[in-house]
Amino acid sequence: MSVDLKTFEPIYKRYKDKEHVIDNLIKSFKKKKSKLSNIIVAIGPCISQKSYEVKKDFVSTIKKKNSDFKKYFNNNNNKIYFDLRMFVYNKFLKLGIPKKNIENINQDTYSNSKNFFSYRRSVHNNDADYGRCISVICRN
Repeated sequence: MSVDLKTFEPIYKRYKDKEHVIDNLIKSFKKKKSKLSNIIVAIGPCISQKSYEVKKDFVSTIKKKNSDFKKYFNNNNNKIYFDLRMFVYNKFLKLGIPKKNIENINQDTYSNSKNFFSYRRSVHNNDADYGRCISVICRN
């Protein structure tokens, strides 16, 4: 959301989506003459690192564009886990969004089956379907 423009642009972000989605979002606000200090970001519920197992080729993809890539990964029992939330948070910081303007809704969509659907969880559980989530943004 841009406070000075009184506009907002929701995005849906999975890493498999193009990494440049966040870059393009900030470019869009800059084109509209929004100041970075007036952009408010909310990182919504998403899969947590403890639930987001990835393969080595994924690590290689992140490594190509991020010299600090190691901080986004955790190795546990010969498995690699990715911290999507930290990755998105740091992406906004690198693009100039002030830390105080970034809010994290720290909810794991994978482990919280009562409140969230998860495609990954449905595959792991061999569920027939995985449901759908909807997010709503309200302005006063």
